[in-house]
Amino acid sequence: MWKLLILATVTIAAPIYAQTCAQADAALAQAYTQMKEGGSHSHAGSANENQRETAETRFNQTLSAYLQQPDSWACRFPRTTRAGIVIHTAPNGRLRSFSWDAQSGGTLREYHNLLQYRTPSGRSATQKGEGILTGIYSDTLGQHGTAYFVTSIGKYSNTLYGQSLSVWQISNDGLRPLNIIRTSKATNTLSYEYSASHSGRNEDFAYDARSKTISFPLVPKADANHPDAAYGAAQVSNRRIRYRFNGEQFVRLN
Repeated sequence: MWKLLILATVTIAAPIYAQTCAQADAALAQAYTQMKEGGSHSHAGSANENQRETAETRFNQTLSAYLQQPDSWACRFPRTTRAGIVIHTAPNGRLRSFSWDAQSGGTLREYHNLLQYRTPSGRSATQKGEGILTGIYSDTLGQHGTAYFVTSIGKYSNTLYGQSLSVWQISNDGLRPLNIIRTSKATNTLSYEYSASHSGRNEDFAYDARSKTISFPLVPKADANHPDAAYGAAQVSNRRIRYRFNGEQFVRLN
């Protein structure tokens, strides 16, 4: 099963000079545009791996450095989002995600993300990962305090996709997985795969704060004669699987 990959927390010294929101936004938009122009998916047919890698390095350094600045939380990155970077922010404003296509590879594209979070002490930090993040929910879960639900999507082929939801908690020690989903073992992640050629409106994760319920579609195993059978995924059904918080854990409902 596919799952969101979160890598180590990035600790970066303050940039040589502080950037304003407008300066960082312009630099990021320019670097990402150059990544697209030199990337393997360039519509202009001008693929240039050296240009793409140089622009990618500049993009990563600019984003990571700027997000260390406390005032970066007020920046909405209008030019960066228009260039193609996907940004989501938790309702309480303490966790934000940046996701993008690395503009490399063939049919299977390479996606990266960066999570920016603010600890209870007020420190800003970032954490790298892979995959496109599609949303962030937050809720107060009793003794666990504030929990963050991060949803993501992965693409394995032209027809095979995967989605994931993971639960996180922010402490002064950093962003850490909150293993409060009861499956065969306590985990912080739920995920599933499906055939995108037969997807519909029921394919996404959802979180209902009123009932504290996570839901996602039931995906039956593909018929042995189905073209996607080798991948073990089938079309999304109209039924949904639900996990509800019981005061301690999320448990599956019958």
